[in-house]
Amino acid sequence: MNHRSQKKLVFGIFYFALFSMVSYLLYLPFKPLETCTDGKKNQNEVDVDCGGVCAACVVDPVLEDIRVGETVWIPGGKGNEFDFLAKISNPNNDYGASGVSYTFVVRDASGGTLFEKTETTFLLPREEKYVVEPTVSLSSTPAEIECRIGKVKWEKFSGYKEKPALEVYNRRFERVSSGIGFGEAKGLVVNNSPFDFTDLGIIVVLRDGGNRVVAIQRTDMQTLRSGEQRDFTLKWPDPFSGDVQKVEVQTDANVYRTDTFIREYLPTLTESFQRLNR
Repeated sequence: MNHRSQKKLVFGIFYFALFSMVSYLLYLPFKPLETCTDGKKNQNEVDVDCGGVCAACVVDPVLEDIRVGETVWIPGGKGNEFDFLAKISNPNNDYGASGVSYTFVVRDASGGTLFEKTETTFLLPREEKYVVEPTVSLSSTPAEIECRIGKVKWEKFSGYKEKPALEVYNRRFERVSSGIGFGEAKGLVVNNSPFDFTDLGIIVVLRDGGNRVVAIQRTDMQTLRSGEQRDFTLKWPDPFSGDVQKVEVQTDANVYRTDTFIREYLPTLTESFQRLNR
């Protein structure tokens, strides 16, 4: 390249740089401000509009799935009626579920579906509980039962230590010696927690000496205030086989409908999210 060509190249680069600088200076007043809501990963953000000079990025926690343990079907008294039970548990420490969808699927010996029903319950952190479906009429005897967990609505707890103190005293099962019915389970529920409950479910599971479930029953109790106690009685109108050696009573308080409980342990619901467990 001769001297004349070199000189043209230098001047060309100079004028291009000058033009670029002037154009940039003219553009600056009109350049959109970089903010934490512009939908772009700029400034020193870790991700789009979060991290760095913006608020910390929200990371979905890694949660363990709801677990299904014991599943049982038993005759429900009459020849074509059956009771179904499953034990489910939440292994997470800081997250409860205000909504847990579960489905009982019952099949016959050939694998055909005899019964299928979806219901919704709730779970506290680290809670294990029974879900039951009593007195279901079927066309034939079940051979297999499955409890499937569906959609779960998680809620983050703050400062949660243990579930509400709902104690059951004097639990017992007695055969009915006179009058109508076969047997009845009785007990006394005492609300030793500082919370009032408007919805309280009671599930009774009777087991024999081999720890096999021989009978299931449930009922609802309305409004049990803090410090209050109340008797309950659940009846079995029809006979069932098995010698009752153990009476389990589950009190199921819906804490997600109790304002004082929510204010203490669920101060904000901004960290709630839904996912589908399969």
